[in-house]
Amino acid sequence: MSALNELLQATQELKGGYLKSRGILPSKVLYVNYGTNGYALWYTPPKETNLFFVDSLNIPSGKAKVPAMVWKASADKLMVYAVKGKTKPNGQTVLHHAPYLNIYNNGNVCMGTVKIDIGRNACLEDFMSQWENYFYNSYFSHSINGGSSTKTDTKELWRTLMETGKDFPLDELRKNGLTLKQLII
Repeated sequence: MSALNELLQATQELKGGYLKSRGILPSKVLYVNYGTNGYALWYTPPKETNLFFVDSLNIPSGKAKVPAMVWKASADKLMVYAVKGKTKPNGQTVLHHAPYLNIYNNGNVCMGTVKIDIGRNACLEDFMSQWENYFYNSYFSHSINGGSSTKTDTKELWRTLMETGKDFPLDELRKNGLTLKQLII
């Protein structure tokens, strides 16, 4: 019986692996590159989530309504973008700058002191969940591009949204010149 258990365990390990799904691909997955420097691309609809800000910004931390997002991540790098609407994007979907602090114009996220620990054998579902947790559970601390992630000052926008609890105003999103298809490189 132990030989059968060993064979079963070995088979399960072969099925798993870096960016491999546990089964049917989750509906939020847009693309997966299984190459040496593999990455995943996925979508999250608009939602309410906790956001954290360093004290020096004078922005209260707490629940906030955020727009739909497109995520592109490898084992050690995260890029995020915003999309308008509530439907799953397609190749022609226009991307916008993610309306947060700590993000470069190209979508790269400055993770600051967050210790990224995603193993090279992380399954796809865990991989996406870990990146979302790293992002939303970190502290937003600084404007990398002068507060221009949104049409108005990003810090002031979040200060107002955190104090009022209003929905994220989609008219604040700035196009970044990319479509979803262009992220698949």
